[in-house]
Amino acid sequence: MERSDLNAKFLEENYIYAPEALSPLRSYLNQLYELLSQKSPLLRKPNFQQLILQDFLPLLITALPVQQQQVPVKFFRRSHLVKQANDYMQSHLDQTLTLTDLCQVLGTSSRTLCYGFQQVFGMSPMSYLKILRLQGVYRALKAAEPNYKTVTEIAAQFGFYHLGCFARDYKQVFGELPSETLKRNP
Repeated sequence: MERSDLNAKFLEENYIYAPEALSPLRSYLNQLYELLSQKSPLLRKPNFQQLILQDFLPLLITALPVQQQQVPVKFFRRSHLVKQANDYMQSHLDQTLTLTDLCQVLGTSSRTLCYGFQQVFGMSPMSYLKILRLQGVYRALKAAEPNYKTVTEIAAQFGFYHLGCFARDYKQVFGELPSETLKRNP
């Protein structure tokens, strides 16, 4: 099939991340499934079976991305690092946490961590942390008793001290002001 990168590695364990590339293949398989479910007489014809093989194999080969040896290793190393960072962030939502602090705890560079977050989540580590903290505030507001807790107290628990920026970000993510979330509680 003129794919030297696949010839030697075809029978080895491979990890491929290519959701968009599989769309035409998925569509073709859905069409075949329809023919099978309708018990189409075309499927019994030898020349039709040959046609299916001639169509399917090039679609499959085209759907597989060209692999370079370093890319999968880097991706899995980075995704493991991002998982460690996520776990640390989740357990320290109520503490001040900088990118430098996070890198020191994980024993990595800020560049590596930023590349990993960009690759896995499409955003920086600190943007991700802000979303985690906003989600924490949302859960706390939903669980809080409006007569005993204020938005300011709950926001401060999660490291939000500039209430104007916090309210703007909160509304952008949840579609309502934090005070509205708190008031909806019974």
